[in-house]
Amino acid sequence: MSSRRSAVAFTLAFVAFVTTGLAVTDANAFCRTTTCKGKACKEDANGCDDKTPLKWPTSCVSLSLDRKRSRVIDASGIDIVVADVIWTWNNVDCGGGKHPSIKLTRTPDVSCGNDEYTQGGPNANVLHFRDDFWEGDKSNDTLATTNASFDAKGVIRDADISVNTANNRFALAKAEPGTYELRTVLLHEVGHFLGIAHSRKPDSIMNASVETGKGAAKTLSDDDIEAICTAYPPGEDRPCDPTPEGGFSTTCAGEEPESGSGAKACAVSAPSRSDGAAGWSVVLLGVIASGLIARRVRVQRRRRS
Repeated sequence: MSSRRSAVAFTLAFVAFVTTGLAVTDANAFCRTTTCKGKACKEDANGCDDKTPLKWPTSCVSLSLDRKRSRVIDASGIDIVVADVIWTWNNVDCGGGKHPSIKLTRTPDVSCGNDEYTQGGPNANVLHFRDDFWEGDKSNDTLATTNASFDAKGVIRDADISVNTANNRFALAKAEPGTYELRTVLLHEVGHFLGIAHSRKPDSIMNASVETGKGAAKTLSDDDIEAICTAYPPGEDRPCDPTPEGGFSTTCAGEEPESGSGAKACAVSAPSRSDGAAGWSVVLLGVIASGLIARRVRVQRRRRS
């Protein structure tokens, strides 16, 4: 049965903008996304949701690109930025040259333009660019969203990222006034993809506010590094299988696969690195079918005078 994500049941919005009045403690400023939803959400001593943290079940996770890419951003530039973002998260130094026990891998491009999860059937974790419209409840000020489907134990089953190119301008290199640095936004969204929530530290990629024209993106902060190394400690013994649950599909549920498309995922490596600022707000959307929950985390732009 295809369980397509939609806004049902409830919506809880939390906006965390960095201001001079926001206290930042030396405790864990990072938080992990959890199974918390609605009024059941309570904060622990660090200001994080006190429910079960979300986590991918294997040490290898796939990410595909919508083969249409974007008409407003150079396609080859997108591929370079995505490769850089994957490389950056994969190669975090958790200490002693050890890396997190999770690796993102590029899988073949897909033709499906939907954010969806098909329970029991083939799936793909997809990065989309929304050039023509930014649907439904999503604000035009939203830069990007990450939708994750997970079970009651916090096991992530599927996740998709959408970038709002319909209402915002993105730069592949140094961002000028009125544009947002794509690498910064994707570093943040992939952090959500991996199960990391917002950080209260201003220098964190996972911080909840961003400005236009902030130049090239920073690398991950110490707080971001602590977050990913806590979520996926080095040496953790988990199987490596990037194939999405139920197999890999290049098409949406109910569509016929294109000639030559496969049912298995294959890994693609990633290089490079660069620099930037951060920024965002969060929206949680409860949803679903058969005990699964879909969470949407959105990046919202903020202009400062």
